[in-house]
Amino acid sequence: MQRALTSRARASVLSAAPSKFRAGAGLGQQLRFAHKELKFGVEGRAALLAGADTLAKAVATTLGPKGRNVLIESSYGSPKITKDGVTVAKAITLKDKFENLGARLIQDVASKTNETAGDGTTTATVLARSIFSETVKNVAAGCNPMDLRRGIQAAVDEVVAFLQKNKRDISTSEEVAQVATISANGDQEVGNLIAKAMEKVGKEGVITVKEGKTLVDELEVTEGMRFDRGFVSPYFITDAKSQKVEFEKPLILLSEKKISAVQDIIPALEASTQLRRPLVIIAEDIEGEALAVCILNKLRGQLQVAAVKAPGFGDNRKSILGDLAVLTNGTVFSEELDIKLEKATPDMLGSTGSITITKEDTIFLNGEGAKDSISQRCEQIRGVMNDPTTSEYEKEKLQERLAKLSGGVAVIKVGGSSEVEVGEKKDRFVDALNATRAAVEEGILPGGGTALIKASALALKDVKTANFDQQLGVTIVKNAITRPARAIVENAGLEGSVIVGKLTDEFANEFNKGFDSSKGEYVDMIAAGILDPFKVVRTGLVDASGVASLLGTTEVAIVEAPEEKGPPPMGGMGGMGGMGGMGGMIPLSRLSPSHTPAIDQHHVSIRVGIPPFRRASRVCADKPFDGRLYRSFNVDPGGAGQAGSIYLSKAAHANQIFPTRAQVSQECITAYNELKLSKKYKYIIYKLSDDNKEIIVEEASADKDYDNFREKLINAQTKSRSGAVGKGPRYAVYDFEYSLASGEGERNKITFLAWSPDDAGVMAKMVYASSKEALKRSLTGIATELQANDADDIEYDSILKTVSKGMAS
Repeated sequence: MQRALTSRARASVLSAAPSKFRAGAGLGQQLRFAHKELKFGVEGRAALLAGADTLAKAVATTLGPKGRNVLIESSYGSPKITKDGVTVAKAITLKDKFENLGARLIQDVASKTNETAGDGTTTATVLARSIFSETVKNVAAGCNPMDLRRGIQAAVDEVVAFLQKNKRDISTSEEVAQVATISANGDQEVGNLIAKAMEKVGKEGVITVKEGKTLVDELEVTEGMRFDRGFVSPYFITDAKSQKVEFEKPLILLSEKKISAVQDIIPALEASTQLRRPLVIIAEDIEGEALAVCILNKLRGQLQVAAVKAPGFGDNRKSILGDLAVLTNGTVFSEELDIKLEKATPDMLGSTGSITITKEDTIFLNGEGAKDSISQRCEQIRGVMNDPTTSEYEKEKLQERLAKLSGGVAVIKVGGSSEVEVGEKKDRFVDALNATRAAVEEGILPGGGTALIKASALALKDVKTANFDQQLGVTIVKNAITRPARAIVENAGLEGSVIVGKLTDEFANEFNKGFDSSKGEYVDMIAAGILDPFKVVRTGLVDASGVASLLGTTEVAIVEAPEEKGPPPMGGMGGMGGMGGMGGMIPLSRLSPSHTPAIDQHHVSIRVGIPPFRRASRVCADKPFDGRLYRSFNVDPGGAGQAGSIYLSKAAHANQIFPTRAQVSQECITAYNELKLSKKYKYIIYKLSDDNKEIIVEEASADKDYDNFREKLINAQTKSRSGAVGKGPRYAVYDFEYSLASGEGERNKITFLAWSPDDAGVMAKMVYASSKEALKRSLTGIATELQANDADDIEYDSILKTVSKGMAS
């Protein structure tokens, strides 16, 4: 008898690494090992299926032209309204850990489909749920799970081959618009704008989607370039939602060599700090101390910096770097030409209007290179291409370079009257753009789930299998691939089984015949412009069947048991000469791209091996570099009298203790709620108590004179441990009210300000930085967060423009 009869088991399992490090644990830190909870057989699969069903039910409501919206709570700011399947899937976390495990695997299906095809995530989710559900039922009835899986795979292969045979290439701009319109839930304006953008820059051209600052959608074609290399570390990400690095007017450092020494990039980092502009490093590679310095300074908010590997190989890489130098009006640092990195000056760095970096590619917009220089470079490339001695391979690479250097970039700016509207419409633009690219790449099929219905009726009619259980696997797929069409019809308020039955019987041999759920008619889907990209359908089916069949054959599910709360950990040991630095450890969670760790401003050691970092800790003074174990470097925020300059030196203040996060007092939350709900206050200024253990309200005021509020921040003071009084950081919230320039009414946005003046004390800024997240999490409904370091940063007009995204009158 199977061990599935065991309903529940609990095991103590030694994990390969401690589950977390506690800040301040010191030498007494005990490694903590997680207990695991197990479920076997039928009970385990039932829990996984319950989670998958919950997630799929929420996602399926968005499918089709009459799909419903989903409202998602945001941690701060306005809630998000969306019909994007993968966004809904990612927003779902279930309380029961076993159910959540099932939901997460279906999330992975949606995410993988989105990464590969860019659309079709809802279809993939519906397919995965159906295949998983039927597999679980058949396994419970005694079928061989591995034979079921073989049958499912055989059926999927037959369906893909059938669809491949019946797809057709996309040929006209009208069809491009039709594909985009369907993916955008029937929004013809979205479809037409994407078709226009593709017409402007070509099918291989670069098209990006951004949030606009007007009420209407706009298309701009600008000079730009894209290459297929992304950021070297996710710690450089500036937008956690889109997983991108986005900079305005960055400086560009171009290097032919691999960069590992900090000294090589110090001049460029100092130029970035002095000019207050982001820095993007593009080199053969960047590693070791140089990478560690860039990442840590990015995490601490000291610098806006990112690093990218240069595209291409060998001589082709050098040529592409030369193209980038011409495009950005920069210099390529080369040992061969005796142009060394350590001698870099600001005028040797390139510049571009904006840059967007994902994990896969980098896009430059509006490079500051002279048009004449770019034209000359293009002519140079054409000359080499026309040389009879140039090989076909070289000509291909030269053609790629020419297209990138001379082609443009189309930017779609999404307009709307509110953040919620712009965000929802932007999701639809991105989906539609991805679907259109997929259609151009691999062709189209009749939409609305029609192609899969015809595959169910025709392709799986006579599939030969080795045994009965495998035949059941085929039947599972045969039924599952009708589910997307059923969901589309049912979301329109009609009976799905009736419509699908007619399509599989009466219209089975008419491949393009389907049901237009927006009009309630049977139509030729291709002629009606209701199209699905073959790549989207194929990817969704393959991804869904793979994960769902694995889930159906799962015998044991293992999760971490709820943590048993014990006594609080002992505080870290104070400084004891050379051992004083063994005090606080920084948990990995505080080294994520969206958080700033509390790190000693003068000396940090990062135990890396290979990033992402395992942990970061303070070490004693004068610790030498040891490449075998860790990299050690110093950051001086006021080096040589210049704010933010960076250099290596002996450690200072080696026995300082890491600042810990302060607690948020109840009065902070009470006052904030009175500002938000009853409009009792216009602003609130928060400060840390004298012992730095609690965040308290310094002042809550109804005064609407912004200048008075600004003066209070500028004149804020903090007392150091020695008793000296100087400029001090603060937190604040301000309720901004403004009228829209369009005349369409008024808006108000509660804005969180982190005030950390450049001339405040180092320790004061550290303590405030380490406690900011605790306060933000306690204040729900914050629309915007701003960091301010000098008086110019908190000028009313400047902040209002940021808060209103330029829409205020």
